[in-house]
Amino acid sequence: MRKFSIILAALLFFAVAEHRATADPLNTSRVLGVFDFEERQLGNDEDLPMHWLKVEGADLPHYVNGQLSSDRHRSGDYSFRMDLNGGSCIYRYESGQIRVLPNAHYRVEGYCQTTVLPHARARLTAYFTDQDDHPILSSIRHSEPFSSQAGDTDWHQLSVELSADDPKAAYLVLEMGLVQPNIYSKTSLGKRALFVDDIRGSAWFDDISISQVPQVTMSTDRPGNIFRSGEPLKLSVLINDHSTSD
Repeated sequence: MRKFSIILAALLFFAVAEHRATADPLNTSRVLGVFDFEERQLGNDEDLPMHWLKVEGADLPHYVNGQLSSDRHRSGDYSFRMDLNGGSCIYRYESGQIRVLPNAHYRVEGYCQTTVLPHARARLTAYFTDQDDHPILSSIRHSEPFSSQAGDTDWHQLSVELSADDPKAAYLVLEMGLVQPNIYSKTSLGKRALFVDDIRGSAWFDDISISQVPQVTMSTDRPGNIFRSGEPLKLSVLINDHSTSD
């Protein structure tokens, strides 16, 4: 049993090391997109970064907006800032820009700072759409909702992971938002739930990356992965990876 534990620990170490290495944004063979918002040097003089659209709908007032900003940035000279004026604010990287592979696994990472927000939170969201840009609702994943504390000057990492296991998945869509509790909170009261909103506040997003990363699954043919002393040990290792350049 001790021998099996040592072997399993070693395999897990190398699997995790491989996962971290391939999720590194510096490994360009696996990175599908990087958003550092340094678009002034590309000739973009608009308030919004290219291909990002404001999401409209209930609780998303038209007067609550975001813009490229130089007042805070994790790298370079710019980030993307959202400013509350009641309600919530969400921006979407339009569908049709990031094509996905069947059964591939994806990781979205980004960094965020906010003003002190008692109620509203910043978060990243990712999901897949079909060929006609219809969202696949079962694929929607949200990062943890986040707000900075008083005196906190660090950039907080937000992340989302999702797998294109629906045969209709064709594109990956990314959203960044500054949302009120009625959007991110879970409640069993439905429309009768009462939430307190933040009227003012801001969030900054920077260095968002989308990577295709491998999945590693290890298993045995024994319930609970338990072997008797002296029995031969057999592990099944399955690697689901559509990128083989490294």
